[in-house]
Amino acid sequence: MDINFYRELFKLLDLEEEDTEYGKQIEWPSLGTLNDGYLDSLADFLELDRDDYTKEGFLEVLRKRHIPEGLMESTDPRYPYPD
Repeated sequence: MDINFYRELFKLLDLEEEDTEYGKQIEWPSLGTLNDGYLDSLADFLELDRDDYTKEGFLEVLRKRHIPEGLMESTDPRYPYPD
């Protein structure tokens, strides 16, 4: 994944830097806690049809696509991308 992917994802999930930055780490929301609106947006972003999956199946696909959740190291706390 390149930095633009993470920047777009950060915007898509309406994350605020002051709510997610912890030094050199970014706190991404748990995928299981996202509401259907955000999951639909992620499906569109990744060009997936959510109707093809159960909710659990869709979350599994997101994890396999390396959609971040939880703490993630960042070389620059302004942008959510890994070292």
